[in-house]
Amino acid sequence: MNQETFQKELTQYKDQMTAAERNRDYAAGKEVDRIPVSISVRENMASLYGYTIGEYRRKFAVRALVYEQASREFDCSGIAIGPNLKKIGEALGAKAVYPENDVDYLLQQPLIHYNDLVAYQPPQPETNPVLKEMLMEMARYKTYFGDDFPIKTEIGGPMSTAISIRPVDLVMEDCRKRPQDLQKLLDFSVECQLLWLQTVHHKFGITSVNIADPAASLTLLGPTTFRKLVLPRLRLLVRRTVEITGKRPSLHICGKTAAIWPDLADLEIASFRVDNCESLALLKQAAGSKIGISGNIPPVDVMLLGSVEQVLYNGRQCIEEAADSPNGFSLAAGCQLPPGVSRENLHAMLLAARKYGRHAKKGRAYIPFD
Repeated sequence: MNQETFQKELTQYKDQMTAAERNRDYAAGKEVDRIPVSISVRENMASLYGYTIGEYRRKFAVRALVYEQASREFDCSGIAIGPNLKKIGEALGAKAVYPENDVDYLLQQPLIHYNDLVAYQPPQPETNPVLKEMLMEMARYKTYFGDDFPIKTEIGGPMSTAISIRPVDLVMEDCRKRPQDLQKLLDFSVECQLLWLQTVHHKFGITSVNIADPAASLTLLGPTTFRKLVLPRLRLLVRRTVEITGKRPSLHICGKTAAIWPDLADLEIASFRVDNCESLALLKQAAGSKIGISGNIPPVDVMLLGSVEQVLYNGRQCIEEAADSPNGFSLAAGCQLPPGVSRENLHAMLLAARKYGRHAKKGRAYIPFD
């Protein structure tokens, strides 16, 4: 597809609803203009508006501008701020590295010897420098945007929070050699995330929560290990999230997950975003009657490295497989989008939803394109 044809199709297929209107009506079982699309505004979008990731991190004015422009250009529906996968570890002393133009990562997680765990206390969001900065960030956005952009929070699941506190190689070894010690660390990890959630709900009324636990993937753990170590803590985290906020959270786990789909379907989650290494059609059969599902265009091979045509093809395939899922479907990348995804490919993802997912309604099958 040449640029002229692509631009013509972008002009031809237009949204008839805002993201907030679409998400509200679709969740209520009403017909909407098109399938919802999940595109998160993150630091990886800074380059689209002429900034480095470092500039985005350092300057609130840059972050606000990127959020505002990207949210409107790509029909995103809110700002997500929270500990996610790394901030609890950083709050407890892990060394965080922030490259100028790449994603951050952790070094030197603090917990090496389990005897030291007894001295750990969950970091207090209102006094810990790392978490306090995120609370201040939420307050800034509330002042800057008012109610125009809903604010969400992202928290890490038990296993991913644990590896932000203790080196991943030791945690993987703990699964076999020190499972009782690891269970204590997992319990502590859940306690840390829930303290954050209680605080932001109390201060800002946050009710929209995304949980990510990539380290709980069956690519790393066997199903038995997942059910013994992770599932009870994940169930507690989800249940307490519902009790605190009054709403069910969404969940994402990277990699292979098919063997635990029945377990995930029995959690009190609103939806599960599945990695592109798994089948949306099979997920729909296994869990679609209980939870919403989301996915799963390959974030690297297609969204980053692929052409507009490949994005449209994969988007259409996802919609064909999952549009009729009984509890709803949203089109998304299989995992977090890496830095460098082009503006054209993001628009192509939206175009796929507008072109192939029109007149969407929970349980309604894909409408063939004329």
